[in-house]
Amino acid sequence: NQRMPGWVIGRLAGVGAVAYYEVASEIATLATSELRAPIRRALYPGFAKMAADRRALHKSFVDAYGLMVLIGLPIPILLALTAPLLIQVFLGDQWRSAVPVIEVLALYGIVQALGSSSHLVYLAVNRPNITAWLSGLYFILLLPLLVTGVTLAGPVGAAWALTITSLIVLVVDFAVVFKVLEVGPQRIFSALARPVAGSLTMLAGLIPLRLLVPATESWIGSVIQLTTLAASGSILYLGAVFALWHLGGRPESAERQILSVLQEAWQRVVVKVNRGVIPNLSQGPSAVPSVIVFGLNEWNDTWHTRQYIGSQLGKRGWPVVYTTGAGDWWDRGAAAWRVKRWNGCVEERDHVQFYRPGKFAARWRKVKAWDQWALRRHARKLMELAGWSTASHRIAYVFHPTFWPYIEHLGDCTVVYHADDAFSLMPGWDGKSQAMEDKLVARADLLLATSQGVARQLSNGGAQRARSLPNGALVELYMDLAQCPCPLDLSSIPHPRIGYIGSINIKVDLLLVAEIARRRPDWHWVIIGPVIRDQFESFPGNTEFQAGLAACCQLDNVHFLGAKPYYVLPSYTTHMDVNTMCYRNVSGGWWTAIYPLKLHEYLAAGKPVVGTNLEVLQEFRSVVAIAETAEDWLRALGEAVNAGGTGTKPERQTVALQNSWDSRVEDLVGWLENVAPIPRMKLPAASCGVSHLGQSSGSAS
Repeated sequence: NQRMPGWVIGRLAGVGAVAYYEVASEIATLATSELRAPIRRALYPGFAKMAADRRALHKSFVDAYGLMVLIGLPIPILLALTAPLLIQVFLGDQWRSAVPVIEVLALYGIVQALGSSSHLVYLAVNRPNITAWLSGLYFILLLPLLVTGVTLAGPVGAAWALTITSLIVLVVDFAVVFKVLEVGPQRIFSALARPVAGSLTMLAGLIPLRLLVPATESWIGSVIQLTTLAASGSILYLGAVFALWHLGGRPESAERQILSVLQEAWQRVVVKVNRGVIPNLSQGPSAVPSVIVFGLNEWNDTWHTRQYIGSQLGKRGWPVVYTTGAGDWWDRGAAAWRVKRWNGCVEERDHVQFYRPGKFAARWRKVKAWDQWALRRHARKLMELAGWSTASHRIAYVFHPTFWPYIEHLGDCTVVYHADDAFSLMPGWDGKSQAMEDKLVARADLLLATSQGVARQLSNGGAQRARSLPNGALVELYMDLAQCPCPLDLSSIPHPRIGYIGSINIKVDLLLVAEIARRRPDWHWVIIGPVIRDQFESFPGNTEFQAGLAACCQLDNVHFLGAKPYYVLPSYTTHMDVNTMCYRNVSGGWWTAIYPLKLHEYLAAGKPVVGTNLEVLQEFRSVVAIAETAEDWLRALGEAVNAGGTGTKPERQTVALQNSWDSRVEDLVGWLENVAPIPRMKLPAASCGVSHLGQSSGSAS
């Protein structure tokens, strides 16, 4: 379908007409090819994950549509208005015949900008036949219209044929997607309203300006006119869109998404300016240890202990490679498997190389020979990336027992087993998991646990050998971002705000949250993090969690803001009135043994903190209010809101500074020195923060 216009034009109108058409098409469809296409590529994994939840898929589809229309609609309109100037500035007078084609194809660009990317939805819900049917309809309509249009008007006729066909298919496509997703047209019209109004405002301003400006044959004059029209159009469009958005009460929409992205980018700039760029501390490939870190979650997911430890070691100039393992053919039905490459790739983030394995070399546990080959291949790739052939010391840093099979293929190295959760109390733990942990505990040269409660769960003598390495915080990052503006999605929520930041699963007492929210409707709960609904279906407490989640979703003063990147969390934490650790107070839950990652992050923000009666919180009673019953929580939250809570802001931040990730990693390096001689390296003074936030590069392997 994409190549058909060129073929028909070449056959009926000649090669010269094809050239004019192709140039005009490249210019007129700029919004689709350069802006919308990358967004579409990023949408499918998200749609695939939501395929089973039509309500979530419905919302994400409308949100994505609004964003793409907001970005894509004004560009073809601006291209149509400036087509003669574009040709004169960039291509020269010999291409003037392409101007009428660009002006018509700009209409096609508008239709494309209004397109819904519904084919991604059809793939996500396993209905690819709809896409095939629509493509067939497009072909049937386009061919006769093309032949007629090219015969009558050459490439301009082809442009009209393409535009008319796309418009017809667009209408049919929307009718189908409305039925598949049960989306009402009013939601689409709502997403279109402000971009259309902004585009009309831009047209109303630019058409008189275009007519008033005299034509010029000068190249410099054309450049000035083109720049003036482009700048004026952008100002008119953005001004109209954001003015209407503000007058509409600043709803959750594409405008808010764009402003949030810009705000996050600004916050990253602030952190870099405050910290400066961390210099390269490496003393050469043979002067420092090299670390391979094994963790369960991808690097860019919600940050856990493994990301903080890995990035801190990387900042010291140590080569650090992070992996989630080779993958498994058992997972080929999962959405994450479908978006994998066949070959692996490497991304560099936060001073760490993150190795993404491909499908080809995934494990196949039923075929032992293949499985062992996959393990060996993955281990060799990790050692190659980490530079183990020249490293002064080789360290395998393991955050879960299921990575034991890889350790057997890494050869001579120092093994660190860091238990950052009470794994034996978590869902899915079985005899095989226990056997792997027993082997890992026996093999580990350095055994770490985030708390005494976690250490007590280690078998095979691990409880006696484990050193305690509690979680820390990027304290100075929280202090730096305390002066940043309140995030847009938080600023619309009234005070007092009671915050919870972290994964939302059965450990969170949402029934308690709902009860407090009902009894104090003037308090607003703000819950930030991924909601994990279906991972603990057979685990005790899931019924209560689901009931609490349903109750909270019905309350106007409980707000779920979703997951956020770790580097913007401080701007949320510091704009709460109280921060909480509202865990279920029951025996036997894995969370009762943990050292909450958010503890010192909350304290670094300086706001009052209220938490469930966990063992690890007893040490911090001077700066954390402990609550057990609903009445305890109401009393503690009331004191925090009205009287500043337990401790003062300086006292909380002093405790946080004593528990920074810098100090934790200093302890870690000291213990590693007792295992093997490791060069000590002087760190820059401001080393708590994270530089190069969000920067990445990919390379195929």
